[in-house]
Amino acid sequence: SGGTEEVLIANNLFDNCGYARGEWGEAVIEMKPRKEFDGINYYHGHIAVRNNFFGGSEKLLLSAANTENIEFTDNAVPRDTHIAAYKDCKNVTESNNITVIPPAEHE
Repeated sequence: SGGTEEVLIANNLFDNCGYARGEWGEAVIEMKPRKEFDGINYYHGHIAVRNNFFGGSEKLLLSAANTENIEFTDNAVPRDTHIAAYKDCKNVTESNNITVIPPAEHE
């Protein structure tokens, strides 16, 4: 795949994701560049992850590298989960995410 622009990931249920092993599989949603960051130009841009429900994953929810303008907002995330990791990213927003208790803990 090539660089991404203007991507909206919204209103999804991500349940029991992120169990892959190998080169891919660091996070439930992952943005990896095909080339190294040159210090000026970003490979991916304008990625918004909004209003999603994440459950049942022990991995990061979002991993991004060489990306400009990332938004991770209004999502429901599992308690005690590391939300995201960013490398060589610019203009990152994380806000209004709520922590939820997995159903098994209610019993």
